[in-house]
Parts: sequence; C-alpha cells; structure tokens
Amino acid sequence: MTSNCEGHIGTANFTQKDHPILRFRLKERFVETMKAICSQQQQKIDSTVDSAIDKRMTKVRHGWDQLRENVYFIDVDSRIKRTSVEMEPYIENWFNETVAAYEQIDCGLVTLLT
Repeated sequence: MTSNCEGHIGTANFTQKDHPILRFRLKERFVETMKAICSQQQQKIDSTVDSAIDKRMTKVRHGWDQLRENVYFIDVDSRIKRTSVEMEPYIENWFNETVAAYEQIDCGLVTLLT
C-alpha cells in the first residue's frame, strides 16, 4: 500500500478527496513477471480484481501507469463521502472490507505471478 486517506470533509479536488481512498502499487520485483502475464492472462487479472471489490460501494482502477514506467497500480475509492469529523462506522467498515478484498486480490495475483 502506498497511500490511504479517510477523506477530507468539504473538499473534492485533485490533491484532496472528500471520500476515503487506498492506493496500491505492485512491488518492483514482480514488475517483469506481471508484464509477461498481462498479455496472456489479462482477463484473469481483471477478474481477480473485479470479483473481490464491491462496486456498489467502491470505484476501482487498475493497470499500468501511463505516466510512470513499470508501475502497476490498483486504486480504490469509496463512493461514500465523509460527513463528520469523527470517522463514521460505515467508513471504518469500508476500510475493513476493502483491505479484506485486497488480501483476496493479492493472493490471486501471487498465484498468477508464481
């Protein structure tokens, strides 16, 4: 994981979001293997990511970064905005469910990469 944020109340711009986010990047040691399997098993990769994430609550983007070479990313954003300074229970639940989903994704990708 490279970044996480609970969201900032009342903001919605490029540098700050008003909803929780998590950012993941593939470790450098797996990049060459991932490049090799992407062309052969892209549907399995897509399915691994898409089947783990609850798309009703979460937006997910994954793939090769267009601006940085050799960076494979999985970015997840909650669809629910923060409404309180205190962390709302549904935000805590979103983090717990998203981390559990990422564990499934991680296991699936490790299986494909090894």
